Amino acid sequence: QGPAAAGLAASRRRASSRRLRTPTTRAVATTDTTTGSTGSTTGAGTPLRLEGEACERLKAVLAEDLTHLFDEVGVDKGLYEGDVKFEDPLTKYDNIDGYLFNIGMLKNVFKPKYTMHSMEQTGDWELTTRWTMEMSMPSFPFFWRPALTFTGTSIMGITPETGRVRSHFDTWDSIKNQGYFTRGDSGTPEGVVEIMKQVFDFTSTPDLETPAYAVLRRFGSYEVREYEPFLVAETPGGGGGEF
Repeated sequence: QGPAAAGLAASRRRASSRRLRTPTTRAVATTDTTTGSTGSTTGAGTPLRLEGEACERLKAVLAEDLTHLFDEVGVDKGLYEGDVKFEDPLTKYDNIDGYLFNIGMLKNVFKPKYTMHSMEQTGDWELTTRWTMEMSMPSFPFFWRPALTFTGTSIMGITPETGRVRSHFDTWDSIKNQGYFTRGDSGTPEGVVEIMKQVFDFTSTPDLETPAYAVLRRFGSYEVREYEPFLVAETPGGGGGEF
């Protein structure tokens, strides 16, 4: 087992009886094309890249953990570094306590529904998830009960020596400039503009029976949706015509 496996094996789920499979890290042999030399680790013995079975196991562990992001089980604190860095368009923290506080605040105030669509390796020690999150505003003072929908990615950096998450950077599809309180052309942080736009959107969808769907991507002016399969019926109309 490699160092990433040791870090994950040391973590314990504090509120669940489920068991996590601990990944085994395997070094990637690399060849220096200028000298012809081949190496598999850094000077300290740390693998150069997370790959193969070890990568798939770590992805499975994190994907399963994220299903508990906003439920009573919660995320496994042991999968994250104590000084994990978190940043999205509205919030920024630099330790595990702030990270967990943000999750708890969202859970208690907005009752979010989180759906992860995919997780891919996007760097030697980096994993990126794509997700949709739907939230409800509290009934007071928001008596019209606006619903908020965000889609985006979470870019997670992994510490090679421990296999734990050391950074978590969220992006939103609905804004151009990512990062904490980044400002758009109006001079107002784009994350704030997006929140206000959704909160004070008084348009409503007609109360008609429509197929169920999931929002895969929400941009500034349109959504990409995935509809469940449905049937369309055709019937003759009046006056001799057909529809």
